[in-house]
Amino acid sequence: IGKRNERAIDVLQTSIERDGCQRNALLYGASHCLDLQRRLEGLGFVPVKTEWRTAWSVDVPPFGLGRGGKNNANGSSLIPAFVSDLSSSSASNGIAVALVVLPLYLAVGGFDWVATIGEVGGALGRGEVGDGILEAFLYLVRHVALYLGLAKFVIEWDGQNTLFGGES
Repeated sequence: IGKRNERAIDVLQTSIERDGCQRNALLYGASHCLDLQRRLEGLGFVPVKTEWRTAWSVDVPPFGLGRGGKNNANGSSLIPAFVSDLSSSSASNGIAVALVVLPLYLAVGGFDWVATIGEVGGALGRGEVGDGILEAFLYLVRHVALYLGLAKFVIEWDGQNTLFGGES
């Protein structure tokens, strides 16, 4: 941030000194504010007026803000909005699926790892080396199959919302 701000101040000074520009604007994000303010005040600038303008905006996916599923008698949804968002064909399905599936996948994988270590340790503690090796092998088979399936899923995805029946 410091180097970018230094460059912005250099361009501003050049604009004022060489080109004679009397009205200038710096477009920057919130993280730059303190450093830029310090640099500008160091050059003798004094804040006169603060005006916030939207330079750009980002559309936030409507995940979790949907209408939900079927309504009950009083009109409120019986199905949480995030569930209906997952079943819809909106452009945010990829994000919705990732926000739900990835944490679940990581949690299940973590629990599986802990259980496998416990089983292997127990088998080795009882002197059942073959059972311990079999348990470790089955863990590897389960996770290699999952990783290959996910890799195929991700590699074959063309970036369009066609995986869940949506239109591209």
